[in-house]
This record gives sequence, C-alpha cells and structure tokens, in this order.
Amino acid sequence: MKTNQTFTFLASTILLLASVVPAMASDSVVPATSQPQAQSAARLHAGRHDPMQNIGVEPFPHVKAAVANHHNSHRAPVSVLKPPPPAVPFFSYESPAVADEPKLSVIDEVQLVSLMDEHAIIRVPATIARKFGWPTTISLNPGEHIGSLKLIATSATQATFEEDGLRQTKPLAP
Repeated sequence: MKTNQTFTFLASTILLLASVVPAMASDSVVPATSQPQAQSAARLHAGRHDPMQNIGVEPFPHVKAAVANHHNSHRAPVSVLKPPPPAVPFFSYESPAVADEPKLSVIDEVQLVSLMDEHAIIRVPATIARKFGWPTTISLNPGEHIGSLKLIATSATQATFEEDGLRQTKPLAP
C-alpha cells in the first residue's frame, strides 16, 4: 500500500514539472553578460561610478584660501606655517660631576680556603660574586685567572695572587 502512494506522488510531481519546464524554457532566455558590462552595472547599482571619485568633503575655508595665496605669491602662507617653538633644553641645570668610585679590590676580599697540589681553592664573598657573576667557591691553577684576579704561585701554606699588576700573598684561612 505504501508503494502505491509513493508511486502516485512521484508520478504527479513528474507531470507537474513537465508542464512547467517547457513554458520556462521557451519564454525566458537570458543572454550572457560580459564581465566589464557586469562590473559597470554593479557600480551603477552601488551608487557610485568611479571608486576614485571625490566623496564631497571640502577643506576648511582658511586653509583653502591660504593654499590659493601660496600658489599666487610663491611664499608659504602665514596661517599654514607656524614658527617652531623656542629651543628650551629639557634639563636646565648641569648634573654635578660624579666622584670616581674607588675600585673594588677583589684580592683583599677573597679567602684562601684550601691548597691541593697546585690548586688554590678560594672563597669569594657573596656581594662580589653577585656583582661579577662568579661562583662563591673557585679553584685556580697557577697562571689561571678569573676576572682581574690571577693565581701566580702556590706553596704548602700560602698562595700568591696578582690583580692589576699588584701581587699579594694570602695565607690559608684559619
């Protein structure tokens, strides 16, 4: 029973379409439109013909007159160009000269912690280690240096360091 109803529905739909399609095909033939014609028609319906067309905004009257006077007199109009502001320094005082900071002597601050063969193990105070980016405990061989501090020689109970050409002997820390 269902198949009969489906068949009847399909047959009526086909007959309806067959009666409509020939009438549409014979009466309404639309000619092809070229792309330039379509673009000009679209611009016309959009309300403007040329995208570069002036939109109707006029400059202020005094600027327009000044520009017109400028073209006539070959001088810059007074209303358009204004004089630059006077040059005033940002700071009107001179900063006082900074006294030279005394150079921090690293050699006076380090401690000789241990001697192993020719190795000298030194402890650097935390303030100096932070300032120069060094570790707080450093091991040096003779001839090696860290920053301006250089180990010259070691003995059983002391080590000789050099900093900026000045030598100093450090005993083992108690």
